[in-house]
Amino acid sequence: MEEDLATLRREILTMLPVRDEWVKVNLGYGPSRVGAFRNEKFGTAPDEEEYLLRVVQ
Repeated sequence: MEEDLATLRREILTMLPVRDEWVKVNLGYGPSRVGAFRNEKFGTAPDEEEYLLRVVQ
């Protein structure tokens, strides 16, 4: 399950046109926003940035 979650997370990150900004999306029931925001900590490797995915419905 963790591998599936990591795969989905990578797919979502590749679909987003920008980082550290909100993107308006239509989830079918009102205005929503999705964004990938840089985490203050480093990712799993020191040279890899980690992004937090956020969804506002």
